[in-house]
Amino acid sequence: MNNIHSTAIVSPKAVIGKGNTIGAYTIIHDNVYIGDNNFIDSHVSIGSNGEIKDCEIFDGIVRIGDSNVIKEFVTIQIGVSGATIVGNNCLLMSKSHVGHDATLFNNVVVSTGAKIGGHVIIREFTNVGLNAVIHQRLTIGKGVMIGMGTTVTKNIIPFSKVAGNPCRLLGINQYTIDKRELDSKMIHLLFRKNLDLVNKEWLTQWKKR
Repeated sequence: MNNIHSTAIVSPKAVIGKGNTIGAYTIIHDNVYIGDNNFIDSHVSIGSNGEIKDCEIFDGIVRIGDSNVIKEFVTIQIGVSGATIVGNNCLLMSKSHVGHDATLFNNVVVSTGAKIGGHVIIREFTNVGLNAVIHQRLTIGKGVMIGMGTTVTKNIIPFSKVAGNPCRLLGINQYTIDKRELDSKMIHLLFRKNLDLVNKEWLTQWKKR
């Protein structure tokens, strides 16, 4: 059984699992699929059309997994023709935004006021800091820490720490590696390999100037 506040508006075309809480004045639009045991706070909008100039038809869906916490005033937009996806065990803090066709893998944290552009992919265990902004069509690797107020304008390699406007690489995210009890030695080797590839790409671009 779900606990849906009397003021919430849930489309008959939405599919909702069991054990969910949906707060006051929240709107669940058409073609939204919600799993089990999610807490969706008040004044949340899930499944509204994306913000694309001159695009009038949005034929996609929103798919939300299980055991997520979605706080007040969060907005999650529907895909244009594909899916906007929030995995399992994610935390979307108040006033954060997930753009159309974005994908959040499991255990992602999106802090208060953070904005995620359309078609962005965020992998597992990533933490998006307060008021951070991620430009559209980027991929954020697994286990990344994005500092508060950061403007992300390029893909971010796994297990890195980034901050600033525009963002800059600060090093490896050892906190998440330790917290999740992951293979630190292997991740350090992969991080160095990925970093070398990024540096080579940057050097090639610089020589073309």
